[in-house]
Amino acid sequence: DGIIAADNILIDSYNPTILVTACYPYFTKSTPTVCIDPEPFDTRQEKVCTVGSQTVPNQGAPVAVTRIDQEAAAGKIQFKISIKNVGNGDVIWDKAGATKIGQLLNRCSPNEGGRLDRKDFDRVQLEKVQIGNVSLLGTGRCSPFAYGTAGTTNLIRLFDGEGFVICTLDVRDLGDIQSAYTTPIDIELRYAYRSTISKPIQIKKLETVGG
Repeated sequence: DGIIAADNILIDSYNPTILVTACYPYFTKSTPTVCIDPEPFDTRQEKVCTVGSQTVPNQGAPVAVTRIDQEAAAGKIQFKISIKNVGNGDVIWDKAGATKIGQLLNRCSPNEGGRLDRKDFDRVQLEKVQIGNVSLLGTGRCSPFAYGTAGTTNLIRLFDGEGFVICTLDVRDLGDIQSAYTTPIDIELRYAYRSTISKPIQIKKLETVGG
């Protein structure tokens, strides 16, 4: 909250600029459709899809999944998941965990005397990568991740606002698949975000009418 001390204004008009900073935790969820092909090098049969690359529609979040690149190998498919800071603010990661909003706000707000250091910026946690009932996290199938942040795992580091992670699927984990098919890949990102906006305003003294 802000209070204007009108009695302390000695001039008729004052034109300050108000600066507002907002810090909040955020989730990005994206479910683009990908191609699962047990025999990607078999060109003799007609298929409903082919393993390739695609641009992902905007999810309306400040950090977005922008692209999925698939590359096939014998019995495996690699998914390169590209992400980007598409907002106008800063991606931050709170050491206490982005879901603990009180601690995050205390460190982010200049009024509370909090301080963010370089390692708090440009880190996004990959919370989920799943195809069907097969999770690609927790099995060492995804890399590279940022290191050196105690108590956190699966952190994607952003460089110039962009980052990526590569996850590998063993097609056999999906069962006995006979032909290619399309299915969603379920991706979730967790992070905190800081946005700052400014707006010039004018404060004028009201003239007293009458005696």
